[in-house]
Amino acid sequence: MNAIILSLLSVLNPVWRKMGVDIYQLNEILRIKLIMDNRRPAYRLMGGNSGKTKEVNYATLFTMGVSLLMGLLFLLIFKFITDPVMQLLIFFSAFVSMMAITLISDFTQVLLDVKDNYIILPRPVNDRTVLVARLLHIFIHISTVVFPLACPTLVYLAINRKSFFVAVVFFLLVVLISLFTLFLVNALYLVMMKFLTPTRFKEIISSIQVVFSILIFASYYLIPRLVEKDISMTVDDYPFLYFLPPTWFAGAFKFLVYGDHSVLLWVCFILALLVPIISIWIVIKYFAPSFNKNISSLQGDTERNKSKLKKLKGEGQTFAQRLSRWLSKDYLEKAGFDFTWLVSGRSREFRLKVYPSFGYVLVYFVVLILPGSRGGNLMQALQDLPGTNSYILLIYISSFVFITAASTLPYSEKFQSAWVFFSSPVQKPGAIMAGAFKSLFVKYFLPFYLMIVVLSLSVWGVKILPNLLLGIINVFTIAIMYAYVFMRKLPFSLKIEANKGMATYLKGFLIMIIPGSIGLVHYLVVKNIYLVYMFMPISAALFWLVYTSYRNTTWEQLAKK
Repeated sequence: MNAIILSLLSVLNPVWRKMGVDIYQLNEILRIKLIMDNRRPAYRLMGGNSGKTKEVNYATLFTMGVSLLMGLLFLLIFKFITDPVMQLLIFFSAFVSMMAITLISDFTQVLLDVKDNYIILPRPVNDRTVLVARLLHIFIHISTVVFPLACPTLVYLAINRKSFFVAVVFFLLVVLISLFTLFLVNALYLVMMKFLTPTRFKEIISSIQVVFSILIFASYYLIPRLVEKDISMTVDDYPFLYFLPPTWFAGAFKFLVYGDHSVLLWVCFILALLVPIISIWIVIKYFAPSFNKNISSLQGDTERNKSKLKKLKGEGQTFAQRLSRWLSKDYLEKAGFDFTWLVSGRSREFRLKVYPSFGYVLVYFVVLILPGSRGGNLMQALQDLPGTNSYILLIYISSFVFITAASTLPYSEKFQSAWVFFSSPVQKPGAIMAGAFKSLFVKYFLPFYLMIVVLSLSVWGVKILPNLLLGIINVFTIAIMYAYVFMRKLPFSLKIEANKGMATYLKGFLIMIIPGSIGLVHYLVVKNIYLVYMFMPISAALFWLVYTSYRNTTWEQLAKK
């Protein structure tokens, strides 16, 4: 892949040579940058399995694959919408959104990378070579996002219209709207860097990565189920749409391909042509100098960050300590609770793996309540909810949130810091693990479950309170059973390593079978209030037995895991 890219770029070598660029150095810099791109996990493969750290060599292909998948989903627009301008309006809106989110979430590390200033510039490499290498690197990365997104639609339009001219027009419009999107992303970066501390800036980028993961997951599962058979709306039905940039590019397509030269489409054509060119001129003339200056300050500006950190320490630790004091049996449990609470909140890797699970649960719920596999009516399904027992489903699939957090907890890139556990005079590590279990449950699952309770009560009424109570007890039991089998490890104490084959399949099977089995029993007795009340103490007793054994885990038992 890298060899193909470099070969294509070599066609322009005479141009670079006339600009004073050293061709050999340019190729070597680009080659190394592309190799590093392939080894850089694309936002950890959208929060992938915490137990895998195989050497990554195809991150660029993964990013292209995700973009191609989204591009294929965009083809549904042309199947269910009849008006050509509305088709391309929705396509270009989705294209701009996906390109911007992808660039922000996956390209931030490349865009904000200042290592060139420390590694390359001190060497005998001239400034022009460094600048061209950086610009070409950015161009390559943007191309890996843009072309897979647009390619399915380009092929579809060319075949559908039986015209190469249509493909050329669409390609040029994609290039123009990509330039406009670059302008928007640059403007967003500058605003964020101007008003936010470096730490806060990176936190927002992490949040965008989480949203992007959920968006792709939801798009894959929901779009094919939610689209209607035919949608006959047009842009003229909503005149305000002409003020939106995607409408300009859709109108320009109709202007050039369909030969409609109305005044409105003339305006769209002119705006689609001039605005991207003016935008990229603004980026080069005004944004680029400010952008480089802000990147440099992002590395050195620590004063505001320190004051922010003090606030976080003062408020966050006090709240965690109060909770641990109320919920912990002894000082070891309290230490495990506080440690897990603080480190899980500060670890970007942990958040990227756990936070998307909140969105996945809601997406799964919507998918499962939709009446059909295609063309399902979401509004009708929501109206029918009060007459169903779907809240049982919501209760038990919510346990996926805790399971994800528990699966991630033992692993860390900084696992060497766990030496403090093994050097301390601790007779039974189970107390620390119990504190970590409580911390995870209270911090990541309980608030989410309370939201489910409020939602369920608003839809089904107070009559389901006994079932909600049995549900939380059962989820407690599911959580401690999972922790007993898979989480008998000290928090953040293990190196991230590839899972063993059979253990991985068994783990995945149990993740589905335990909540599914308990949830099925609950569903069968949901209308018998006496059985519901009878199962409460049984489930609570099972939880207490497993929890007691888990808390009494010894060093010998820990070593066997």
